[in-house]
This record gives sequence, C-alpha cells and structure tokens, in this order.
Amino acid sequence: MLNILKAPNPILTADCAEISINSNDPSKIMVDTPEGMVTLPVFISVMVATMYSRPCCGLAAPQLGVQRKIIVYNPDLENDPDEKDTDRTIIMINPLITNSSEAMEKDIETCLSLPGIEASVKRHTEITVIYLDEDLKAQTMVAKDWEARIIQHEVDHLNGKLFWDRLGPMKQTYMNKYQLAKKRKKRHGK
Repeated sequence: MLNILKAPNPILTADCAEISINSNDPSKIMVDTPEGMVTLPVFISVMVATMYSRPCCGLAAPQLGVQRKIIVYNPDLENDPDEKDTDRTIIMINPLITNSSEAMEKDIETCLSLPGIEASVKRHTEITVIYLDEDLKAQTMVAKDWEARIIQHEVDHLNGKLFWDRLGPMKQTYMNKYQLAKKRKKRHGK
C-alpha cells in the first residue's frame, strides 16, 4: 500500500495525464509510482487494497502520488464501511464525464486528502462516463445519485481539484482557517 497524499501537496492540484494504451495487454503497461515502475494491474491492485484499508469508498491515483487518470471505487461502502466485497469494485482508466444532468443535489463529502474536513458539496445527480476497464475494454456507464457523486469526486482529483474547490469563497476561507487552526493545535499538543 502507498501513503495517501494530503493537501496542500502540489500533486493534488495538478492535472493528471491519461494512461497511454500502447498494448492490449494491461500487464505490458507500466505506471511510475513513488515506489518505482510497476505494471498497470499491480498498481490497480495497490489502489484497491489501499481503498479497502481506509474509511473511504473511492480513491484516485494522484492521492497515491501517481499523476495518471485512474480511479477505483465501491459504491456499497457508503452503507457498510466494513464491506469488503471486491465484486462491486469499479476500476476506471482514463474516465471522462460526457454528460451531466441539470439536476444537482448537495450532500456531505469527506476526503482522505483533507482529513477531518467535511462540507456540503453540490453535484450532478446523474452523469454519463466513458472509460476503460481493467482489461482495457471501452465502457460507458450512466451513474445516478451516490455513485454519480463518487465518480465526480474522484474525477475531480484527476483534474487537480479537491472538493473544497467547489465551495464558495466564504466557505473556502473558513475551511482554510479551520485547517490552519487544526495544524496549530496539533503542533502544540492540544
């Protein structure tokens, strides 16, 4: 498993590059990680293991220090954080949201890269996303509600955005002050 990067790490605010598909065989595609070069399937398995070891339902490659467009998630983890059914694990390589509903909804979001911070974020209630699966097969998915929210959150990571970037300026100011106060408190042992 790899460490989760925390804000303000600059990797979290940079756009990710697509995975170059130079083979039909995923094991011939290499990914440069903080631990060195590994095959795409190995990196995906590390992402999945890391996700299941943390209190989350999704993870994006840049959170592990890899600036490539890969996300993994399991929508069932919202209802049961101890759920370890990897059959519901979705892997998306080079995901692209091609359509979004006009309808939007606010809900509370958290992020492993922003520990201890939560906020109400407005997201589209339905999206269409195209991507490659772990076998490099092209897929199209229409996702709704919670699953649509997870995908949008994780795709934001691939585009150098954290959920607090979607908050208004007043909320961002509050969140920045909150984070600074939390760091000061931690430094002084309180």
